[in-house]
Amino acid sequence: MVVSLCKALRPLVEVDCKNLEYIFVYALIWALGGILSEKDGIDYRKEFSNWWKAEWKSSVKFPSKGTIFDYYVD
Repeated sequence: MVVSLCKALRPLVEVDCKNLEYIFVYALIWALGGILSEKDGIDYRKEFSNWWKAEWKSSVKFPSKGTIFDYYVD
Protein backbone atom coordinates (compact mmCIF):
# COMPACT_ATOMS: atom_id res chain seq x y z
CA MET A 1 0.00 0.00 0.00
CA VAL A 2 2.87 2.36 0.75
CA VAL A 3 4.42 1.68 -2.64
CA SER A 4 1.07 2.34 -4.33
CA LEU A 5 0.71 5.59 -2.41
CA CYS A 6 4.19 6.76 -3.41
CA LYS A 7 3.69 5.81 -7.06
CA ALA A 8 0.38 7.69 -7.15
CA LEU A 9 1.82 10.76 -5.42
CA ARG A 10 4.94 11.23 -7.49
CA PRO A 11 3.46 12.28 -10.86
CA LEU A 12 0.73 14.34 -9.22
CA VAL A 13 3.13 16.30 -7.03
CA GLU A 14 5.49 16.93 -9.95
CA VAL A 15 2.65 18.63 -11.82
CA ASP A 16 0.90 20.50 -8.98
CA CYS A 17 2.48 21.41 -5.64
CA LYS A 18 -0.22 23.89 -4.65
CA ASN A 19 -2.90 21.37 -3.67
CA LEU A 20 -0.79 18.91 -1.71
CA GLU A 21 -3.49 17.96 0.80
CA TYR A 22 -6.01 17.17 -1.95
CA ILE A 23 -3.40 15.22 -3.91
CA PHE A 24 -2.34 13.27 -0.81
CA VAL A 25 -5.94 12.39 0.12
CA TYR A 26 -6.69 11.33 -3.48
CA ALA A 27 -3.60 9.11 -3.63
CA LEU A 28 -4.25 7.67 -0.16
CA ILE A 29 -7.85 6.77 -1.01
CA TRP A 30 -6.77 4.89 -4.12
CA ALA A 31 -3.76 3.25 -2.42
CA LEU A 32 -5.88 1.92 0.43
CA GLY A 33 -9.25 1.36 -1.19
CA GLY A 34 -8.48 0.85 -4.87
CA ILE A 35 -8.19 -2.91 -4.45
CA LEU A 36 -11.61 -3.27 -2.84
CA SER A 37 -14.53 -4.73 -4.77
CA GLU A 38 -17.88 -6.40 -4.25
CA LYS A 39 -17.98 -9.89 -2.79
CA ASP A 40 -20.83 -11.99 -1.42
CA GLY A 41 -23.26 -9.12 -1.98
CA ILE A 42 -21.20 -6.63 0.02
CA ASP A 43 -19.77 -3.62 -1.80
CA TYR A 44 -16.54 -3.07 0.12
CA ARG A 45 -15.69 0.10 -1.83
CA LYS A 46 -18.98 1.64 -0.70
CA GLU A 47 -18.33 0.49 2.88
CA PHE A 48 -14.84 2.02 2.76
CA SER A 49 -16.25 5.23 1.28
CA ASN A 50 -18.87 5.53 4.03
CA TRP A 51 -16.24 4.88 6.69
CA TRP A 52 -13.84 7.41 5.15
CA LYS A 53 -16.49 10.15 5.00
CA ALA A 54 -17.45 9.53 8.63
CA GLU A 55 -13.94 9.25 10.08
CA TRP A 56 -11.57 11.39 7.99
CA LYS A 57 -11.35 14.89 9.43
CA SER A 58 -9.58 17.33 7.13
CA SER A 59 -10.27 20.33 4.95
CA VAL A 60 -11.00 17.94 2.05
CA LYS A 61 -14.78 17.55 2.02
CA PHE A 62 -16.67 15.10 -0.15
CA PRO A 63 -20.27 15.63 -1.28
CA SER A 64 -22.80 13.29 0.30
CA LYS A 65 -23.81 11.80 -3.08
CA GLY A 66 -21.65 9.10 -4.62
CA THR A 67 -18.56 7.48 -3.21
CA ILE A 68 -15.12 8.93 -2.59
CA PHE A 69 -13.97 7.04 -5.68
CA ASP A 70 -16.20 9.22 -7.89
CA TYR A 71 -14.10 12.34 -7.33
CA TYR A 72 -10.68 13.47 -8.53
CA VAL A 73 -8.25 16.37 -8.17
CA ASP A 74 -8.66 18.85 -11.02
